[in-house]
Amino acid sequence: MSGSRDGEAGAVAVVVAILMVALLGFAAISVDVGANFVEKRQLQNGADAAALAIAQETLCKNTTNGTGAADAWAKANVNDGGARGSAVVDAGRRRVTATATALDSDGELGRRNLFAPVLGHDRTQIAATATAGCGYPLAGTATLPLTFHRCHFTTPGVKILVAYNTTAPRCNGVSGNVVPGNFGWLRGADGGCAAIISTSVYATPGDNGNNIPSACKSEIEKLRGAVALLPIYDVAGGGGGGGWFHVVGFAAFKIEGYRFSGNPEYNWRNNIHGALSCTGNCRGVIGRFVETVSLETDMEMGGEDFGVTIVNLLG
Repeated sequence: MSGSRDGEAGAVAVVVAILMVALLGFAAISVDVGANFVEKRQLQNGADAAALAIAQETLCKNTTNGTGAADAWAKANVNDGGARGSAVVDAGRRRVTATATALDSDGELGRRNLFAPVLGHDRTQIAATATAGCGYPLAGTATLPLTFHRCHFTTPGVKILVAYNTTAPRCNGVSGNVVPGNFGWLRGADGGCAAIISTSVYATPGDNGNNIPSACKSEIEKLRGAVALLPIYDVAGGGGGGGWFHVVGFAAFKIEGYRFSGNPEYNWRNNIHGALSCTGNCRGVIGRFVETVSLETDMEMGGEDFGVTIVNLLG
């Protein structure tokens, strides 16, 4: 009897040993694969953050410490800090590619697995890459299609008045003559307020009068005291509703007051004094240009630098 029992025990041990390999395999799948997936997500966050930050610094601010910054961003986004980052700056194509790679506590690349070694996989190499670009917007959607002539662009933070046909500076148009109004309204798409500015056409249709489009009245009310990305033009032509504007970039403008024909004024009398004096039938916009970084994804780069930097991930 004892011999039979010993044989059964030995058989059970063999079965357990065989099943243990399978169990460890399942553990490797559930634990190691899951942990590697989480690590990959963290590395991707690090690569994305590094690419965006370095693109802004190297392409738009012309600094150079790309690799050091990539390493810092990679480590900051991995929970245990186990990562190494690097970056390649392609100034000609205006893009930065950042790579974040898993780094184990022993200083070796990759992540040591807990259960997968039984299947012959001691370490998993994990890395993520991201490419970002930085530049100045030229085309895209102008949510508020109010456009200023480029001669009004001034030092950010200085309060200015852009008035209609009343005060200097009066900006030159195509023929060298004064552009009516010094500001205008681009034509909204599909009867709405927002205007689409495209690089495929030279000029965007609009109205160089001082009447705010009815579709934009609610939109400008939302932006009272706020910053709007406004298109900037260099030349304009036509008259009234048949006007057009050649857009060369975008500026960020904090709207602190305005007065247009056909629309109630906002904070106008509190601002019209001193250097901003504008009497009688004066119409215009009061505010300040500001510098800003935008993550707008539908903006096309290639414009002039009016203080708005677009940084986005590229496919």
